[in-house]
Amino acid sequence: MRTLLVAERGRAAALSNAVEAFQDFGCDLVSAPSWAVANSLLLEDEFQAVLVSSADADELTRTVRSARQLVPEAAILAV
Repeated sequence: MRTLLVAERGRAAALSNAVEAFQDFGCDLVSAPSWAVANSLLLEDEFQAVLVSSADADELTRTVRSARQLVPEAAILAV
């Protein structure tokens, strides 16, 4: 399963246990440091899941909404 992780670099490092768990289950995990980068990746490639993390609740909500509109068939997990 191709999974896109959308999180700032420091936040992605803090999620290392979750990232390892996804990889342990055979997920091909691609990381994007911002929604702008993630948006481009989602337009260019196919992902079955999107993992979104942000310390800012408003940013998290906006990113999840944008992802849902762009890839309605993908599973979206907000952390």
